[in-house]
Amino acid sequence: MTTSNLRSRIAGMLALAGGFLIVASGLAAHSLLLFVLDLLQDKVPNYLPGLTGEFANLTIQVLAVLIAMGGITVILGGIAVLSGHLFTGRLLIALGGGAGFLGLAITIAYSALTMGLSTVITHSEYWIGVILAVIARSLARRR
Repeated sequence: MTTSNLRSRIAGMLALAGGFLIVASGLAAHSLLLFVLDLLQDKVPNYLPGLTGEFANLTIQVLAVLIAMGGITVILGGIAVLSGHLFTGRLLIALGGGAGFLGLAITIAYSALTMGLSTVITHSEYWIGVILAVIARSLARRR
């Protein structure tokens, strides 16, 4: 087994574990990506006329659903990575678990400010799942 295959297998397994932790926690700390998509959805019809605007809105809605599904999207990303579809897997993991370490830090800080630090600590399984997803995405890179 090559190093690349081993990294992909570990990444897929971490994504599966992280996704299951996210789902099991029951917490949904929606990321900044959802906030940006919500802003875009309000502005797109003003700048893209007709069918182009409708297609852009549909794309934004599909992305919002994938992000909102969180753990399930991370699990699907883990399955994709284990199947050898690294790009698709990394994309799904990024949408479901956060874009990266900076996004994770911003989301934890935002959640602590809006929901309180005790809620962030209480739902530690969610944050562990997100951390595993971010690590899995990082490991799933082609080398």
